[in-house]
Amino acid sequence: MLVDWAKKNLWNNPEWLTWLKEKKGLSEETIQRNELGYIPQNIWRDRTEWGMGNGKKLWFPQSLVLPYRNNGRVVRVRFRRPSGEPRYVPLSGSCMAPGIYGTNRDTLIIVESDLDAMLLEQEGRDLISSISMGNATNRPDEETAKVIKAAKRVFISLDSDSAGIKESWQWWLDKFRNSLRVPIVGGKDPSEAWGNGLDLNEWIHAGLGLFEPAPVKSLTEKQESVPTQTNHHDLSIELRGFFQRSIIDGSGLHECKSKEQAEEYLQIIDPVLPKDMGVCIVRDKEINIYSWE
Repeated sequence: MLVDWAKKNLWNNPEWLTWLKEKKGLSEETIQRNELGYIPQNIWRDRTEWGMGNGKKLWFPQSLVLPYRNNGRVVRVRFRRPSGEPRYVPLSGSCMAPGIYGTNRDTLIIVESDLDAMLLEQEGRDLISSISMGNATNRPDEETAKVIKAAKRVFISLDSDSAGIKESWQWWLDKFRNSLRVPIVGGKDPSEAWGNGLDLNEWIHAGLGLFEPAPVKSLTEKQESVPTQTNHHDLSIELRGFFQRSIIDGSGLHECKSKEQAEEYLQIIDPVLPKDMGVCIVRDKEINIYSWE
């Protein structure tokens, strides 16, 4: 069995294990749970050995092996090559539907690579499940789309440097009204951001605040006067719309109802902005989101 053989190879290869831990942030438990493996050299096999009839020989490239199970059965094997193009090669006959990692169906994070999805599921600690699309332009199949539509909140967190990314964001936002673009900060993808020091669990908590902002105490609340009560459902809708427009346009300006509300918005928005954007308060109660470049 390919998956079992590749798993044994990986645990006998310290170099790749170290790469998965130190470059991709994966724990040994995550590596074992997802049955990651390794093929040490290029291998070709007759298709008849795999019950696929005659034809071109099957290619098993030297690679990291990424199996994916659905209902206990391996339905896809993807090979991640150390160099060359294409970097990712699916095993012939694999199901090419997106992979869903985790059991939480209320909060989903959409990313591109399987390794990023595994890392987020690991760091999310049951707060979320993650879905790997393969690349920014792939679309979910019917079954995955049902899971996404049934969720309460969906982070769209595709790689920031992907081709056609702006068009892809808009497609997701139009298709799934429960979604919001929540960019990875500190890197182009979750693994790079983790390597640069981002606490992904804190980033997830900050992203949740864009959907359901919690009350934030401001300095003015120390006064004896009773603070104005905020309808946080309305705040969430207003904040999401402003944040989304600003991310897509590259900047945005929003006049809040009060200085206190502006401070609240600032504390929610700042942790989830991309690394090339910033936010500040101008004229006492206006939130200004801007690009550095």
